[in-house]
Amino acid sequence: MPFGAAMVVGVGIGGLVLLSLFVWAFSVFRKTDRVRPAVFWAANALAVVLFGLAHLAKPFPLAPVEMAGILLVNGAGAAAFSAIFSGKKG
Repeated sequence: MPFGAAMVVGVGIGGLVLLSLFVWAFSVFRKTDRVRPAVFWAANALAVVLFGLAHLAKPFPLAPVEMAGILLVNGAGAAAFSAIFSGKKG
């Protein structure tokens, strides 16, 4: 699979689908149709952690600094794209 296609699939499945699934699950749990920003960002944080942990599955051991860097880069990208996805600021 070409790099660009793999990236689209990874972000699509790993990001938006997980985020949408968690937001839906939280709204069902809270029994409401409206999603508050705190619920959206909690779902985003959960999706970011799982998406970042998926990138840590390497065949060689990683140093803690490398693990933190992977989670930080995934988190920064997820925060930016989630802000776009939500259509809101904050």
